[in-house]
Formats: sequence, structure tokens, C-alpha cells
Amino acid sequence: MSLSHIQLTPQFVQAVREAVDIVEVAAGYTKLSRAGRKHRGLCPLHKEKTPSFHVDGELGFFKCFGCGAGGDAIKLHMLLTGDDFPAAMEALAQRFGVSLPAPSAAHRGARARVESERIENLAARTEVELADWITMRAVGNFRQLLAVFGRLLLRNALGPAATALPVPISVQSWQGSVFGTNTLDSCTAIPRSAIVLSGYQGTIAPGPNCNSYVQQNPVAFAAGVGTLTLAAPTGGTSGSVLLSPNLYSTAAGSYCAAAGSAPAAATAASMQYLLGRWNDLLDPDAIASTVYDDNPSARAAFGLYGSQPNNLIFQRENY
Repeated sequence: MSLSHIQLTPQFVQAVREAVDIVEVAAGYTKLSRAGRKHRGLCPLHKEKTPSFHVDGELGFFKCFGCGAGGDAIKLHMLLTGDDFPAAMEALAQRFGVSLPAPSAAHRGARARVESERIENLAARTEVELADWITMRAVGNFRQLLAVFGRLLLRNALGPAATALPVPISVQSWQGSVFGTNTLDSCTAIPRSAIVLSGYQGTIAPGPNCNSYVQQNPVAFAAGVGTLTLAAPTGGTSGSVLLSPNLYSTAAGSYCAAAGSAPAAATAASMQYLLGRWNDLLDPDAIASTVYDDNPSARAAFGLYGSQPNNLIFQRENY
């Protein structure tokens, strides 16, 4: 059945998106093996000897680090079959059990036909043009859907022992060849309880109560840049601490809610989509060069002496 006489409504498009299993779609064209919570295999879109094609069944997206192709299940079907967007919608709807909309009546008039074409063209343009993220702009009740391949970045920080210490933190997205700040993200918020404090060096370590803590709760972001500040250590203490947001769904470690309080059990942020490849050399995976499964971390140091970040000399020159 052709979709040329069927209403390609936003509700129908969304229903197909939710029903499609991208792993099943990809597995019909290449052999996939599980790698953590994702799958990988040889890219079916170009010839290669080393697997660089990754499929995330939870998020419903694929990415090939060889040819650069990426998108959702509908985009993948279109690239693999050559179908245009309406044909892809019909094929996937029938395959995954989504009922096709009833044919539109001839007397609906030119206005209805124009509106239907507007939605089809919008969806088709979105699927064809965007490789690394997909967005569907609002048309009537058409909600915007945005998906970005990204990661959370922390950087080391150094400051005087007597003042609060800002720690650089940002959300990044893949921008074709490099990661850059995701200026579209003003929504991410990480609870203070999900930022694990560990690896203390110096007198700043809890003994037994906390001497410093993350002041913001939550750590919020504006245009991809977050605000995270460690309170100045109490009692004349100094030293450094390792900060690591727990982006997994399982809690581990401890955090500090306030100076003078005992460390408490940390919680989980459940933001696996912001995991990176930070610890591949220290904690190698079976495919360490490709799996994004590491929490970010950074060391924050109070005072000019003691155990400091590796870029200590550079930072001292900034004083």
C-alpha cells in the first residue's frame, strides 16, 4: 500500500519510532555482537575489516565511526534499502505491527493535502540531512524530538586553599569530526548526591566529617556549560579530591552534602548517554578504543603544594 493517500500524522510517525527495534533492523544486514549495553559489527553501509558500526538499542540510534553515518532506525532503513521516508514508514509499520492510518477522503480538499505533504517533507528532510542528530520540528501537535551523541567532560582544577574552587564541567556532542560543547543543552541537571568524592590527598580528607562539598544541588547547565563549585575547605585543611559523576543507574561511592557532615552514600544519575571513553588505558575494555562506558572524573586541588593535577605548572603561571 502506498502512503500517498494516507495521513502521515505526527502520532503515526512517533508510534513507528517507538515500535521499531533498531538492533533487529541492523541485524538483518550485518552480524552484531554485544559490547556492554550496545551492539557492534561491520558497517553494512561501507566495506571495512574492523567493526566500527555501533547500535544502541536503548536509545534507538546507530553510529559508524568509519563512514560517519548515524541516526535512528528509520534513517538506517532508508540507507540500507533506498526507500524514501513514506516508503520506509510503511515498511517499518507493517514489520513491527503498527496500524496504518486510514486513507484520507478525497473531499478533504487541497488544504489537507498540503498539510500532509508538509509533514512528509519535513520528516523526510530531517531523516536525510542530519547524520549525527535528528530533530523533528513542531507542526501542530508534532513534539520536537532531539537526540545527540554526546559525553560529559570534567577538567582538573587548582586554586587557593581559602576560597571556593570552580571545576570546569560541560556537556559535549559529536560534531562530525570532534567533540564540542553542546550549546543546545540547557536541560541537564546532575544531583549533588550523584557526584562521588574519593581519592583524597592531604588534610582535606573527611576525618570523619566532610571538609568540602559541591555547593550546587543540582549541578545545572546553560548552553552546555555547567556550574560546579567546591566549597573552600574548613579548618585550614588543604589537599585534593577526585570528583566523578556517577552516570550509571547503580549507586556507588559517597558524597558530601555539607561541611561538618559525615559522607553519605552516593546515588545514581542514570545518564548513561553521557558516558565517555576516559579510562580506556587504566581500565581497558574488550574493545577499549570504541566503547563509551566510563564515568568522567577530575581532580580538584586546594593550595599550591601537595598532590596536584598534572598541569600544575601551567596553572600556576595563571596566578
